[in-house]
Amino acid sequence: MISKLKDLKVTPKKRSKETNPLKIFETLTLRGTVENIWDPQSEALRKWDAVREKKDVVIEMNTGGGKTLIGVLIAQSLVNETAGQVLYVCPTIQLIEQARMRAEECGLEVATYYEGNWSNEQAFSGSHGPCLTNYAAVFNGKSIFRKKEISAFILDDAHVAGPNIRASFTLRLGSATPAFSRVVDLFKPYLEKSGHAQELAALLSGDWRPLFFIPGFEINRQWQKLTRILVEEDVTEDRATLFAWQHLRDRLNRCAILISATAVEISPVSLPLATLGYFFPTPRRIYLTATMPSPVLFSQTFGVENAHVIHPGGKSGDSQRLFVFAPGSTDEEQRQWAKNIVSSYKACVIAPSKNQADAWTDIADLYDGSTGQAGVERFKAAPAPKKMVMAARYDGIDLPGDACRVLVLDGIPVGSFAIDRFIDQSLNLANTRTSTTAIRLTQAIGRIFRSNTDHGVVVLCGVELQSWLRNPTHQAFLPDLLQRQIQVGTQL
Repeated sequence: MISKLKDLKVTPKKRSKETNPLKIFETLTLRGTVENIWDPQSEALRKWDAVREKKDVVIEMNTGGGKTLIGVLIAQSLVNETAGQVLYVCPTIQLIEQARMRAEECGLEVATYYEGNWSNEQAFSGSHGPCLTNYAAVFNGKSIFRKKEISAFILDDAHVAGPNIRASFTLRLGSATPAFSRVVDLFKPYLEKSGHAQELAALLSGDWRPLFFIPGFEINRQWQKLTRILVEEDVTEDRATLFAWQHLRDRLNRCAILISATAVEISPVSLPLATLGYFFPTPRRIYLTATMPSPVLFSQTFGVENAHVIHPGGKSGDSQRLFVFAPGSTDEEQRQWAKNIVSSYKACVIAPSKNQADAWTDIADLYDGSTGQAGVERFKAAPAPKKMVMAARYDGIDLPGDACRVLVLDGIPVGSFAIDRFIDQSLNLANTRTSTTAIRLTQAIGRIFRSNTDHGVVVLCGVELQSWLRNPTHQAFLPDLLQRQIQVGTQL
């Protein structure tokens, strides 16, 4: 029997050589929700195929316009063309799973990798299909992809990639850690001599408002002591910090340091992606986005200028939205009115911070990110008047159709990192700040509007948020349809 088994020939799986993404789609056996390809998707694929040799191509389509299907088809096309390894990169694990489901509905073979775990790794290693992964896995300082020869990256939700990538380059020392106290003590003499003694005392007592930016000259003076503190406090071994430390250990004197009541954050001002040999300069990079960031933000995130932009026509992803401006002269009056008006409806609430989200927990469950997609699925299946409130979750949560028809935005979105807050609050970079806010708002609104058949209501709370949205200069940074819908929004 053993000799007979030795005589058996194993036929290796043949790799397809088809590179036209539309022709690849025509060969697929469709299952599930994918029944056809829309005209805007076809247009995007044709235009990309015509410029496929370009290093950097942006494909801009509305939220819910079918970017995922476009992305996995382009990824498979590049696998077939290069016989190489292609990464499809998502912001969250939930979106990896959604992309995997979409690929499998089309009969495409894919691998996944996140949190150190592989599925179907042989599809990636054998160049049969792309690997679906997340920004954290690709850009952390010990990424397993560092030693791979990646032929192409598909970067999904590129408009929100900045915070996801910055997390990999940010050393965060929480206020409860000994490292926090030692770093604050290191810079305390400078802050007190600069006239910030009272603000520093308030910060150390828990006041969230003070935010200190340590200037470069002071960092240059103290960086060797800073390095010694970080090594002694085991940031090189702690899983929460070791991945960022790998990036920053030799360039601390070129980083920004910000101190708040919750943490010390150390990170580069501009993300040094050009230093990552597996990302630059050889691989091709395709950026999928719902809202094209400003050229400044795009360059700050990816180090790329003059990318080729594809913006297909059509109404794919357009939705019917009614914007309601909550009445009241204060944030609290507007919030209370909103609570009353949505009391009998199923609703999702998004607030810019945990403190602000807590103001809704009398009527809504606070979303726990550790529950992942399972927590989202429970809310989607729940009947009215179930409510969920999320803190600063402007992307990665999809509630299409009857899953949720009412969205409440409480307050103007803010950045996830201290450096974002510093830029927002302290630097007079109006266009950069406005562009970033517009992207966050567009993403937030997209949580319950996923296709051109979706309809629903967006309730807007917060004096600053309403003022921002009524400003014509700010509106110009939003997609055209959103501008028109907000302009006819209802003031009750």
